[in-house]
Parts: sequence; structure tokens; C-alpha cells
Amino acid sequence: MNHSWDVLDQYRGGLFEGTWPAILDLLSITKEKFPKRNGFTVFNPERTTLTWEEVWSEVRRLGSYLIEAGIKAEDKVVINGKNSPAWALSYFAALWAGAVVVPLDNQMPIDRVHALGEFVEASFVFADAAIINQLNKEAPWVKNLKGIVSLTNPTAAAVNYTTLRPKKMVERVKRTEHDLAAILFTSGTTGNEKGAMLTHGNLVSDVFQACDGIFLQISEVDVLYALLPLHHSYSCTAVLLESITHGS
Repeated sequence: MNHSWDVLDQYRGGLFEGTWPAILDLLSITKEKFPKRNGFTVFNPERTTLTWEEVWSEVRRLGSYLIEAGIKAEDKVVINGKNSPAWALSYFAALWAGAVVVPLDNQMPIDRVHALGEFVEASFVFADAAIINQLNKEAPWVKNLKGIVSLTNPTAAAVNYTTLRPKKMVERVKRTEHDLAAILFTSGTTGNEKGAMLTHGNLVSDVFQACDGIFLQISEVDVLYALLPLHHSYSCTAVLLESITHGS
């Protein structure tokens, strides 16, 4: 019986080792297969589109900046913003540096943002300007950050992500299926939020199993529309990660 993940056989032993690739391996494959196809599109209100080739270039730029700023493998990078290409680019940029992504609910009270940022010992923050303006810049964990970057308008404490220019582009930090990729927090409806620690293999295996057999049938000609917040595990997996896997 054929499976959706059989396509990985041609890359195993070259691009990656083991059963499952890392998340950025999927983006690398799609960039090579469909460089000129549309990747991310947003209407805000005008239409802005990035091809997969452009997505890779932007991720490399931001990821190189993070490495230059001192972000290392296993460091925690918080992302707190509304759905946007910038949100997705910062997610993959953190993985470029080998870091662990910590997506937070954009509607979370600022005291919980502080609590979780301190709890994970965050090293860097990408966030919308509205969130950054509420941060207590004197909080110990905020003062220890290696950087704060705005996904929207620049603020007194943060430049916009489009202005980041590393001194040189560097190759990504290679990760394996066993390495931690993200910490996803529950909504905290019955108490404080709980963090689920997910490896690259956890997430990538979900992506391929969801589109196997009678389940999702996705190809590069499909358009995936993110209505749910991308910090939510369902939206992030079923839309963002499926799109970079299939070039949708």
C-alpha cells in the first residue's frame, strides 16, 4: 500500500537521516520543486504574495539575523501576533537558528505573556506592536532577551522585521526528527496553561498522516486558508505545515 510519506524515500540518507525530516527540510524540498509558485498570500488590505523561493530567502535572512544576535539551538523564541506571512516567516526563522518556537495566543492577557515568557526562559520575541507596547521592559526576562522584533509597525522598543539585515547569510542549524521544535501551550481554560513539547518528528509525522489515504488530499494546486489563529496546533499543522509540505 502506498503512503503519502513514500515521497520522502528519495531524500532519506541525503537531505535527512531517520524516519522523518525536520520541518525546514520540508520547506527546502518545496522551494526546490516549486520555486515560482505562490507560497504565502495576505490581503491587508492590498494583496501581497511571496513565492516559495521568496519565502526561503526571507526565512534565511531572518534566521541569519537570529544566529547573529546570539540565538542558539534549543533557545526559546516567542511568537505572539495575529495571522500574517510575518508570523509564518518568524516561525521558520526560529527553526533556521535551531531554536524552539513558542507560539502564544495573541489575545492572552499580558500578565500571562509575561508568565510564560519567564517560564520558558525566552531568548527572543517576535510580536505585534500592540503586544510589545504592553510589555514591562523592566521585567527580568524581558531585559535578558537578545532581541524584540515587531511583526507589524515599529515601536520605541522594536524595529519592524522587514528592516533586519544580518552582516552575512549563514546556513541553517540542522535539526533531526528527535529535536524539540515547538512548545504549544493550552488555552488555560481550567487553570494555568500547560505546555506540550513537540519534536520535529511529532509535527512532521502528523502532517503526512493527515494527508494519507482517505484523509486530506492536498497538492501544490490547492489553496489553504488560515481562519483559525496560527498559534493553535490545528491551524498551524493543517494549514501552515501542510502548505510547506505540498507547495500549496
